Amino acid sequence: MEPTLLHVGVYLFLIKNKKLLYLHKPNDPIWTCLGGRMSEDEIFPTETLSRESIEEIGTNDLDIKDIFDIRVWSNGKSKRLGIFYYGYLKDENFKIKLSEEHDKYNFFTYDQAKVMLSQEERGKVGIELINKLLQLNLIN
Repeated sequence: MEPTLLHVGVYLFLIKNKKLLYLHKPNDPIWTCLGGRMSEDEIFPTETLSRESIEEIGTNDLDIKDIFDIRVWSNGKSKRLGIFYYGYLKDENFKIKLSEEHDKYNFFTYDQAKVMLSQEERGKVGIELINKLLQLNLIN
């Protein structure tokens, strides 16, 4: 049996005024939180968040708080270990600058995010994650 490849993904639920930042990629029905795969040269998950936040929203001036979830899933060919943080922009007035990877962004309330995520099967995990943030009274 061949060994299974394990990718580590690091994700940040960025909160502003108790709303969650979601990013949208063209031709993808589901919106996602900030983050991505760890590079081979990155040792700490926060290094990945710093790199990804510069790439995706134009800043790494973030107040990263705690890890609130860790989970493993498979896409059939490989497994992914996801590390999920929550945090805030240090400058609430910062104007997000999207990369070419994304075409739009929005800050969603819990209810708006739940409706958006429920439109796709793969959004179930996202709903579980935002439920945790709601229970921690971080969003509404």
